[in-house]
Amino acid sequence: MESRQIELSTGARVFVASRGRGDELVVFLHAVGADHTMWYLQMEALDPDRYTLVGYDLRGHGRSAFDIENTMVREAVSIGGFAKDTISLIDHLGFRRAHVVGLSMGGAVALEVFKRRSDVVQSLTLANTASNFPDAESSAVWMQQQLATKSMAESARELVPKMFAADAPPELVERAIQIEGAKSHHIYLASWNSLLQSDYRRVVEMIDVPLLLIGGTADTFTPTDPSLTSMQSVVPTAELVDIAGAGHYSNLDHSGEFSRALRSHLLRARSNGSQRAGIAEPTMLTVESPRAMLARRGVQTWIDSPLAMQMAEGHWRMSGAVQAVLGGAPAPSPVRGGEAPAPHYTAESLDRAIAIASSDGTPLVLALPNDAPLTIHETSRVQPSAACEPSSDALETAARLINVAQRPIVVTSELGRFRGGAEALVQLAQRHAVPVIEQLRTFFNFPTRHPMHLGFNASPFVKQADLILAVATPAPWDPDFANVSHQPRVIQIAVDPLRTGVGFPSDLTLAGDPALTIRALTSLLDKRRPDPERIAGRYAAYSSEHRRVMQAAQTRAISDAAKPAITKQFLSYCVGEAIDDRVVIFDDAGVDPQLVPRRLPDSWFAGSLGHAAGAQLAAPDLTIVATLSANAYVAASPLAAHAQNLPLVTIVMNDGAMQLEKAIESAGGIGIKVTAPRDLPSMLKRALTLSREQRVQVLVDVRCERES
Repeated sequence: MESRQIELSTGARVFVASRGRGDELVVFLHAVGADHTMWYLQMEALDPDRYTLVGYDLRGHGRSAFDIENTMVREAVSIGGFAKDTISLIDHLGFRRAHVVGLSMGGAVALEVFKRRSDVVQSLTLANTASNFPDAESSAVWMQQQLATKSMAESARELVPKMFAADAPPELVERAIQIEGAKSHHIYLASWNSLLQSDYRRVVEMIDVPLLLIGGTADTFTPTDPSLTSMQSVVPTAELVDIAGAGHYSNLDHSGEFSRALRSHLLRARSNGSQRAGIAEPTMLTVESPRAMLARRGVQTWIDSPLAMQMAEGHWRMSGAVQAVLGGAPAPSPVRGGEAPAPHYTAESLDRAIAIASSDGTPLVLALPNDAPLTIHETSRVQPSAACEPSSDALETAARLINVAQRPIVVTSELGRFRGGAEALVQLAQRHAVPVIEQLRTFFNFPTRHPMHLGFNASPFVKQADLILAVATPAPWDPDFANVSHQPRVIQIAVDPLRTGVGFPSDLTLAGDPALTIRALTSLLDKRRPDPERIAGRYAAYSSEHRRVMQAAQTRAISDAAKPAITKQFLSYCVGEAIDDRVVIFDDAGVDPQLVPRRLPDSWFAGSLGHAAGAQLAAPDLTIVATLSANAYVAASPLAAHAQNLPLVTIVMNDGAMQLEKAIESAGGIGIKVTAPRDLPSMLKRALTLSREQRVQVLVDVRCERES
C-alpha cells in the first residue's frame, strides 16, 4: 500500500492510500466514525493489475485533519465538500471516471458525487447507508447531547461496538474504537449533521449507472429494509446483497462476503476501455516473448482445443478482457476481418490485433507465438476505438420524433453488450413511457419484470407502433408475422446500423455506442418537458399490458405442473423461481425468458456449455447455470467441459432416453435425474446449493416431454 498527502484543486489537503496500477479507478469513501483504513481488506482483495484502488481520509478526518478553529474550513466539513474533494481527487489521479464505493456517510458522499458530476461515475456501491433520514432532527439532538456529556473516546467506547456483528473479532472492534475516539468532536458533529440533513431520494431515481447495494441483517443503524430496499425499488437494475449476520460495518465484520459481492459487481460495471485521461508518455521495455507481451497487456490466453473458442467468448462476456486462442490451425487473420501478421509476430501487429479485439469483443486466433524477445511500448500506442455518439443534429431529430410519437417502442437484441446500456434504457423507458421488447435476445437488455417490458415477441406491438427504435438488433421484427402495413417510422441505433439491421427500414440512422446514444436521447427528451399526463397515461396502459403478458405466461406454465411429464414451459418457470441475482444463465435450450426473470446486466446470454465454463472461470464468485437441450449438450464436448471441474450447474432438457447424468459423474460431479414435475423445484434448488456450498459441478437431467 502506497500513501501520500495530496493538495486538491478544492484547497483541501488529504491523505491518500493506493494500491495497483490498473486502468479502472476504484475510490473508497469511509464512514463518519472511520478513516481510509476501513477499506484495506477490500483493497487487498481486488486485482491490482486491473484496478487502481484508492482510499482517502475525508477532509478533517484521520490524517486529513486541519485546524478546527478556522471557521471557513470548519464550514467546509459537509457532504457537499467531501463530494467536491472526491471529484477533484479523481481528476488529480488522471482518470475520467471511477467506480465509487461508500459505506454509511461514504454512501451519501457517493450519491452527492453522482448528483454533481454523474459523468465521472462509472458505477456506484452503496453500503449500509440510506438516501434520507426521516428522524434526522431527533438524531441530531441526541448526538449533540451525547457529546456534550462524553468525550469522543468515551462515546466511541459506547457506540462503536454496536456497529459490528456480535461475533466480530475484538481487535477489529478495538481498532475502530480508537479511530473514532481520536476524532475532533467538532469535525464529527459537522459531518454527522450534514449527513442527517441529506436527502437523495430524487437522485437515486436518476441513477443510470450500475448500482450495488450492500447491507447487513444485524445492522440496526441503517436497516436494509427500508434503507436499501427503498433504493432498489426505484432502480430496477440495482443488485441488493444483504449479508447474513453483518453489522453496520459489514465490510469489516464480513469482509469476505462483502469483497465477493463487490468483485462481481465491478466486473459487471467494467469500463469499455481505460478510464485514464490523457495519453501516457511512450516508454520502451523488452519482454521475453509474444506470450509475455500478451500477459502484460492483460490478454487471457487459451491453448487451442474443441472448447477453447467458446470458453474464450464466455470469459470475455463476463470479464471484458481480450481473449487469445493459441496454437490452432493458422487463421486467415488475428481478428476476423483484420490483417494477418507475419508468422513471427511484431509488437505493432499484436498491439493492433489486441486493439481490434478489444473494440469488437472477438477473440484473437493466433498461431503459437515464437519465443523471440520483443521490444514494446509499456503502454500500447494502438488503442481501441473510442466510444462515440451520433451528431447533435441527428440526436435532436430523434428526440423530436420520440416526443411527438403516440406509440413509440424499443426493440433490442444485444444492447447489453454495451456497458451501461441496460441502465440507460431503464431511464428512457421510465421517464418517457417507452416500452421495450427483447427480440432474439442474446444478452440481457432490460429487467424482465419492469412494467415497461412487453416480452420477447415484437410482432404484435410493431403492428400498433408509430415509431420503432431498433437498438442493436439485426431483426427488429419478423416480417412473416408482423404484417406491418401502416409504415411506422424506424430509428436504427447501433455501432453500424446499416450493417446490423440489413433488410429493415432506417428513416433515421444513429451510428455510435448505443448506451451513450440512449443516454443522450433521454437527456434531450427531459429538456423538452413532455406532457406529464400523456406520459402517465401511456405508462399505465403499457404497464397493464406487461401484467397481462406476464400473468398469461405464468398461468400456462403453472398449469403444466399437473401434466404427467415435465414441459419446457414448466421447467422454465421452475428455473425462474429457483434462481436469484447471483446466478448467470447461458441458454442453448430455448427456455422461455419470460418465465426466467432477470434484472441485472450480464445475467443472461445465449450460449453453450463451453461459454458457461469460460464465464465461470472469469466470475468465480457467481453461480453459472447452463440450460441446454439434449442435442446441444451432446454437441458441446461435455466430457471436455466437465473435465474443467468447475462448479457449473448444467440443466439438460432431455426428451430422449440418454442417461446424461452419468457423464458428469465420470468427472467427479453430481448427476440428478428428474422425471416428475412435482420433484423439479426441490431438485433445482438442491443443485444450486451443491454448487455454492460444496463447489462441485452438478448436472440436472430433466426428462421432458418431446415437443411436437
